Amino acid sequence: MTKEPKYIDTHAHLQFSNFDGDREEVIERTLNFGMWVVNSGSNSKTSKKAIEIAENYKEGVYATVGIHPSHAKISNLKSQNLKLQPKTDNLDNNEITEESGVEDFDGEKMRMLAAHPKCVAIGECGLEYFSSGEAIDNSNEQEEMFLQHIELASEIKKPLVIHCRNAYADTIRILKENRNKLLDDRPGVMHFFSGTEGDMYELLDLGFIFSFGGAITFSPKKGQEDIAGLVYKAPFEAIMLETDCPFVAPVPYRGKRNEPLYAIETAKKIAEIKNMSLEEVADITTGNALRFFAIGDATR
Repeated sequence: MTKEPKYIDTHAHLQFSNFDGDREEVIERTLNFGMWVVNSGSNSKTSKKAIEIAENYKEGVYATVGIHPSHAKISNLKSQNLKLQPKTDNLDNNEITEESGVEDFDGEKMRMLAAHPKCVAIGECGLEYFSSGEAIDNSNEQEEMFLQHIELASEIKKPLVIHCRNAYADTIRILKENRNKLLDDRPGVMHFFSGTEGDMYELLDLGFIFSFGGAITFSPKKGQEDIAGLVYKAPFEAIMLETDCPFVAPVPYRGKRNEPLYAIETAKKIAEIKNMSLEEVADITTGNALRFFAIGDATR
C-alpha cells in the first residue's frame, strides 16, 4: 500500500454480501495497487458495517453514513409491493441496495456513526423515483428523509453523497432551498450522475461535483442522456471516479461483479473523452477526492 493513492474509488459497497467470501482479498489487492476506497452506507446496517471495515485499515479505506431513498417509508400498496422485492442478481444496474424493507431515520444512531473519524461524508441519500422501471409514489417520505440527512451534514460539517434517479428537478430544488446548511467549499457529490447538461450546470453553480462509474463505458441507449458527453463538458475540478461495486461493472467486465480496481477502466474512458493521459486523469480525480472527503483528516 502506498502513502499517496494513485486512484480513489469514491463510491463502493464492499460491505455488501456479494463480497462476504473474499472481502479481505479484494481490499488487499485494491490497496496494494494504490487504489483507495470509500464504502458508502445504504442503510443503518450497511453504514455501521462500512465503518467497521474502515476501522481495520490505518489508511486507504473510508466510509460514508446514510440511508438510500429506497428505504424511505412507502405511500401506497403498489409501491410497497415493488419495494419489498428481494435483492436482485442483476449486477448490470444499481437500482436495489443491500436488503429490502424500510426504516426510519434514527438521528441518534446516525449521528454517532457520522461522528466517527473514518466517516468522510453523509449519504448516500437523496431521491429515487423509479424501481424496476415503474414510478414510486413516496416522494414526500423520501424528501423528509433527505432533509434529515442535510441537517445531519450541517451539524457534523461533512459533505453529502447524493443518489438521484429520475428526480433531478426536486433534488436541485431541495439543495437550493438548503444550500446555506451545507459546506461552502464542498457541499456534496452527485453519485453516478445521470442528469442532463442543464442539471449539471445548475449543480455546478451550487458547488457540487460529480462521480462517474462504469456506465460511461457503455454505448448510450436510444433516448438516454449521453453520459460520456457530460464528462467531456464537466470541468476537471468537478470529476471523481467511482465503481458503485458490486453493481455496474465497466466494459470489459460488464455483467460481472464489480470491484474497486475496475475504476481504472472508467479512468481510461475519461482520458479518452478528455483527450488526456491516464496519469493526468489519475492525478486530477485523486486530488479532487482527497480534497472533497478531507481524507487527510480521516486517518487513524
